[in-house]
Amino acid sequence: MVKAADGTYFISSGYNNTLGFLTHFNSDGTLDWQKRLNAVPSRLQLLNNGDLLASGGVDLPGLMRISQAGVVLQTWTTMIPGASHELIAARNDSVFVLHRDQINISDAWSALNVGTTVDDLDCAFNPGDLPLSFQEPMPTLVSSTINSFSDQLKTWTMNVGFGLTVAQLDVQAAASSGPARPGFTYTVYTDALNNGGTTSGALTRTLTFDPLLTFESASVPPSTVTATTITWNAATAVAGYDNSLISVQFSIPPDPMLLGTDLVSTFTATQGSLETDLTNNSTTITRTITGSYDPNDKLVQPAGVFNLETDSVLNYTIRFQNTGNDTAFTVVVRDTLSMMLDISTFRLGATSHPCTYAITGNGILTFTFADILLPDSNTNEPRSHGLVDFSIRPIQPLALGRVIANAADIYFDFNPPIRTPDATVVVVNETGVFTAAEPTALSVFPTPTHNKLSANLPEGFLLHTTMVIGSDGRHIPVQRTGTNRLAPEWNVEHLAPGAYVLQLTDARGKRLSARFTKE
Repeated sequence: MVKAADGTYFISSGYNNTLGFLTHFNSDGTLDWQKRLNAVPSRLQLLNNGDLLASGGVDLPGLMRISQAGVVLQTWTTMIPGASHELIAARNDSVFVLHRDQINISDAWSALNVGTTVDDLDCAFNPGDLPLSFQEPMPTLVSSTINSFSDQLKTWTMNVGFGLTVAQLDVQAAASSGPARPGFTYTVYTDALNNGGTTSGALTRTLTFDPLLTFESASVPPSTVTATTITWNAATAVAGYDNSLISVQFSIPPDPMLLGTDLVSTFTATQGSLETDLTNNSTTITRTITGSYDPNDKLVQPAGVFNLETDSVLNYTIRFQNTGNDTAFTVVVRDTLSMMLDISTFRLGATSHPCTYAITGNGILTFTFADILLPDSNTNEPRSHGLVDFSIRPIQPLALGRVIANAADIYFDFNPPIRTPDATVVVVNETGVFTAAEPTALSVFPTPTHNKLSANLPEGFLLHTTMVIGSDGRHIPVQRTGTNRLAPEWNVEHLAPGAYVLQLTDARGKRLSARFTKE
């Protein structure tokens, strides 16, 4: 970790020596951004211009120059096989790089490269150029005597905290949990701690969990399991100054409407021997359900009409965004193509993230964004968006007045699918004079709004349910105030300022949605 001159912090982390992360925090401790790197930076140094020099990794880009925005500007790799870099100093634009030879599991000091500037590293690691650095031989080890003197000017007071003797006994209940996401496994960790030196009696452990959860398994089989309570009777005693951990796995329903719901669990550990403190035998933890959520749309070009004289290809763009309150790990887009489209002419266009696609059945087109790690819009709004684009040709001949309608279902992790509004075109001739019903669409006004929100519904759409979705994924009820069937009105005065999605559903399950802003 390094602290920049503006008070912000850069922190590096990673695993398996091949996947690293660089995180930037604001001066108040809030997260600014996080970047994924193909090497694990084990040491960071700040250059005079504010750039970072990061080192770490074996036979990988072991040195990286990274901008303040997290963009990798330069990389270097050592010419010593099996060696890794250890950046030991980068001050006043002078760079010192120490190599550690790790061949055959050794860990020996190998060479030292010195450059006047960072750009000198281009030569230091390129044997074909004139070297501007040098290598030192293995240093000679010498013995030395260090004289130490007591400091009479300073005193220190150390508070080591509460402690019990070996003759005392105090069992303390502790608990924590992992993240809670709809459709994922939720793990609660319970721990019985013995703060004293005397072995406890046989424990009775009880975990009362939220009724939304369904018990799956535990690291130690429980004695009884009911709808909301798990009990371990006569569990193994805890030795002095020791602990006993049991982890419990639950499933959470795959319902995005649970976002923001608090899960409350209480863990209790008791035994029959005399304890010094009985107030810490029970603890309660609360975990808020977080997850991804997707307002989406599907666009088509040409928009509205398909002119038989000038148009030959339809270009579709499916857009999605994570407006929940946690990262989306997998996004699946499933498009059941119209029977009027020629599957053999499908061509994949631009995608926001790497994905795979498959065409199965009667024109079922599936795009899979595995390990997309799409952040929510509250954490990183610009990176919370995604899209996939493709082109396809209609089957000829096409009759005037035919309507080619298409929609897609978008799955975020284990959430139920959210259907895009229809992307619709009407087949016309060159003059475009054919009269047909306009594609079904939802328009809302005014936006931005202060108190009331109105909508114009397509003819034939019989409103059944109304839902307002906030930028954090929560579903917020609104009260309908107007009685006009084709132009309903809702009271949105109670909504906090921000961006929302109005989603309407008719009795047949057809959905319409539109964005609006509350001021």
